[in-house]
Amino acid sequence: MVEAVDCHCEGSTGKTPLGPLRKLFVTVVNVDRINMEMAHGESPSTNRFYRISDIVSGDGDDFQDFANRIIALTSIAAPA
Repeated sequence: MVEAVDCHCEGSTGKTPLGPLRKLFVTVVNVDRINMEMAHGESPSTNRFYRISDIVSGDGDDFQDFANRIIALTSIAAPA
C-alpha cells in the first residue's frame, strides 16, 4: 500500500511569458521506493510525485522544485 498525501493545487490556466500555465496536481508519498508506473495508475491526474523524505531533508533538486512550486502558487516571497 502506498501512503500518500494528495495536494491537488489547481493553478491558473492563463498565460505567462513562458507559455500557457497547466494545472498542477502533486502527490507527496511517504515511501522511498515507489513504482512510478503503479503510482500514476493509482493517481492518473497527478503530474508530479514527491517523496516526503526529499521535502523534509530541505536539500536537493526535488526539494527545490517543490519549494519553488509552492512559492509560485502562494505568492510567498522566497527566502533570501
